Amino acid sequence: MKKDRKIFVVVAIVAVILISFLIWRSGQSNTQTIFTFMCADTKNIKAVFAPQEVSLTLSSGKRLDLKQTLSASGVRYATLDGGIVFWNKGDEAFIEESGVATYKDCKVVK
Repeated sequence: MKKDRKIFVVVAIVAVILISFLIWRSGQSNTQTIFTFMCADTKNIKAVFAPQEVSLTLSSGKRLDLKQTLSASGVRYATLDGGIVFWNKGDEAFIEESGVATYKDCKVVK
């Protein structure tokens, strides 16, 4: 009888650990969303959105990893010094570098 109880306890502990891991894992967000934006002057942006950040590949070949920052409207991503900003609202976006719009009138390619 004691042997059956030990087996039950071991199985119960393993089940609790497994369930805890699955609950923890379900809270981990690996979700990425990819969009391509076509902009004025035949420029384009490939944007890979992840929670709280975006990775951009510009048609110039430049790659940027930006963190989400506060915004009154839309979603704003920027470098730590704020020198490069990517704004996204709905299907539209633009990039400012040192206060100058370098990628403008960008719309999602559908």
